[in-house]
Amino acid sequence: MDDPYWSSRLTNPRALREVKRDLNVAVTRAREKFVIVGCSEWLNAHAKPTSALGELWEYMIEHAECVSALDLVNVEFFRRAVNTANTAMGWSPPRDQEGPTFEKLDETNFFPRFTADIRAAKKTLFGLAPFFGEYRWPQIQPAFAEVLKRGVEVTILTPPPVEAQNRSYVEKVIQNMRSLGAVVVLTSGLHGKDVIIDERIVYTGSMNWSSNRGRLEEVHRIDNPEYAQICLDSIQARHIRSATRGENSTLRTCPRCGSPLQVVNQRDLREWEHQPLKIGCTNKDCPGYLRPIDERAPFSEIPRCSVDRKTKYRLAERGKGKVWLCPKHLTKCPRFKFVPGDGEQT
Repeated sequence: MDDPYWSSRLTNPRALREVKRDLNVAVTRAREKFVIVGCSEWLNAHAKPTSALGELWEYMIEHAECVSALDLVNVEFFRRAVNTANTAMGWSPPRDQEGPTFEKLDETNFFPRFTADIRAAKKTLFGLAPFFGEYRWPQIQPAFAEVLKRGVEVTILTPPPVEAQNRSYVEKVIQNMRSLGAVVVLTSGLHGKDVIIDERIVYTGSMNWSSNRGRLEEVHRIDNPEYAQICLDSIQARHIRSATRGENSTLRTCPRCGSPLQVVNQRDLREWEHQPLKIGCTNKDCPGYLRPIDERAPFSEIPRCSVDRKTKYRLAERGKGKVWLCPKHLTKCPRFKFVPGDGEQT
């Protein structure tokens, strides 16, 4: 419960009933003490009374003691908590164990484990890379090149090079990965460092896997398909690749100015919006292009009749929006909802 996770489901008023049920399960399981660990500033700003977490937070403000997490959580506490969870849940490191497994890794054993998992990937690899370091990335890159050569679908989200201190190096990394077949998505507002392999293995933690150099960080390796799917769904991973690729798998560009597009993680959401991720223009001087990430890409040319392949579709008003319709075969030809930018790239 802290930045930059602005889309926390717990604070979504639309999910009030479901979240109340989940929170009830958590609260009623407490036998002697119930503790919320979070950022009070974030909760005050985002946990509004209209949400389930907001209701709970309002009650906690009036009835609970507020103490600094630093007074409670330290390295020794964390280790004891992890060891207790391992024992209670039956999770253990071996790869061949049936069911979910959990490992707590640090810089002494993370990278051998990580590169081995990458090289063993069979289908997909989805990673968030806030930084590319000139020391660490060359040690990781060969593993990515290997799986790309085998046809593994690799998607990497990273901030635009203009935000990097080593801009020229990051540009070379992006160019290299794209030339090898990876989909590299520029993403504004990126903070996460997760990597999800084959929709099964999740690496999550504080370590920058693509740039770490001698910092004491920790990573959790979780082998659990159900948990991996939750992580992929929460960041709308299945939409990201298609949202940033145009026709013939080329990089998608802004239909208004022609600049590259990026994924934008919005801090402020309007009341009717459910997800913070949007697809937007990288050009700051562009009059503005920001669309839902699960929306189809604009048509580069006006659709044509699926029967004669010649007749062009026409726009028709439908309610508050517009749709593309075939003027000759209204029932045989599919109709398409109008998307800003349709036909502007002709």
